[in-house]
Amino acid sequence: RTRNYLNEWFYSRMLTNNGLLNSHYDFVKFEINGENFGVYALEEAMEKDLLIRNGRKEGPIFTLDTDLVHLYYYSPIYGEYNLIASFIPYQKSKLIESDSLKRQFEYATILLEQFKNQEISASKIFNVDMYAMVLAISDLFGHFHGVSWHNLKLYYNPETDLIEPIGFDQSEIKDLSIDGILGFERKLKLKNEQIIERNDIQHLLFSDTILFKKYIEALEIVSEKKFLDKMFEDVNDEMKQVLSYIHKDFPMYTFENSKEILYIIKK
Repeated sequence: RTRNYLNEWFYSRMLTNNGLLNSHYDFVKFEINGENFGVYALEEAMEKDLLIRNGRKEGPIFTLDTDLVHLYYYSPIYGEYNLIASFIPYQKSKLIESDSLKRQFEYATILLEQFKNQEISASKIFNVDMYAMVLAISDLFGHFHGVSWHNLKLYYNPETDLIEPIGFDQSEIKDLSIDGILGFERKLKLKNEQIIERNDIQHLLFSDTILFKKYIEALEIVSEKKFLDKMFEDVNDEMKQVLSYIHKDFPMYTFENSKEILYIIKK
């Protein structure tokens, strides 16, 4: 129930089908010494196995230090906090013991600080094709928690020297009339502009014309009915099996309402 049953599962599968990094999410029947404890959700940790499953070479996975973020979440300076917060790695002890991982993490954080200070554009440090598709899929779900910077997980790819977002914690499917879309009313940075309003990382991200163009192209892809049709066709058998697990504990649950919202959103 924590991630709204099949919502997170469907999000994970959609990212996998589109070659995007994600934390694998599944359901298992949990028993101890023959005693049934029901169905549990199983979520993949931010570690090397996640990268291997997604066909990536080992590299640092990291996120913003959110120790103080909840103090500022509803504050006018929330966006500023994201700009000043530092990045922290997952599996820190392993990273410290590896010279290559340590160097990669330090290099990635330097790039991100330059990006936050508007010394370098988003398209110079992020894989914009992948990032744009993750943003567009978040729009399809009508919910942005998974790509909010206080929650976002990032991976530095040592083969491309680019940073990729890791899809995670996108458990709601909502009508677009509630929150709109991520790219709405964003300001592009013109060639002769030195700086834009510095109050939110998302604004800096969308100010990059290359990334914004890729985002529009990604929106056009996910807005096609055939995009969802193929997705449901691809996961149909697995979804039936997962639903059979869930129905053992929650027999009244259905994914139909979420599915209906998804098809409304794509219009």
